[in-house]
Amino acid sequence: MHQPAQNPADKSTPEIPVIVFGGFGFSPDILKPLFPNTAIFVDSNELMPSLFDGTTLKKNWVQTVVDKLPSTHTNKPCLCAGWSLGSLIALGLLEHKLFSHAILLGPTLSFCATDRFPYATPQAALISMRRQFKKNPQEVLKNFRATCGLTGEAFISSASHEALLAGLLFLEHCAFEPKKRALHQALCIAGKNDLIIPYAASSATAQALGAEYHEMNGSHVFFLHNHSSCKNIISNFIEAL
Repeated sequence: MHQPAQNPADKSTPEIPVIVFGGFGFSPDILKPLFPNTAIFVDSNELMPSLFDGTTLKKNWVQTVVDKLPSTHTNKPCLCAGWSLGSLIALGLLEHKLFSHAILLGPTLSFCATDRFPYATPQAALISMRRQFKKNPQEVLKNFRATCGLTGEAFISSASHEALLAGLLFLEHCAFEPKKRALHQALCIAGKNDLIIPYAASSATAQALGAEYHEMNGSHVFFLHNHSSCKNIISNFIEAL
């Protein structure tokens, strides 16, 4: 977990506590410019092995996440946020009413397409990616980052290959029902050119949550190319709470 230094003199920093979950294969540092400097950032990849019994996702995986959060953020924190894989974690916390508000970047109710949620990635593609990862993890990660819209080695997660493999398994098995919820106080932002989580999946997720929704030009890392706009939307949402 990464906790940035706090600046007591920063009067613009909202008092509301924020905990942010990063995406698959990436350090959560990639999200730091978007959130208050008091936010707590969690590398979601490092959580993954603890959410499984063998290859079976624990029914109480959400509670496992809560148990691993800093003690100051386990007493009903007000706001959670997540990108990609991290948005699934944040959505789980929101669904279990452990958080009252959420900010979801590149969100989806399911990473794998189903009959009732056809907007996402075919499950066979994720299974193939997991098999290839076992043979050549570096090549798989390189190709994944390129598909995300980012080249080079910036913001690589320090999580082990075992943890990353568990992350792929999590993406394969974690899914939420595509049904209308009671209105959540949530914000969803998606990239129109996202090849990892299509914006149609994010739009359907926002509709199911009754959430505020924004689309921006860009790939899975759309917020890197729309930094000011994305940060302003997030800041306005937080300040309105």
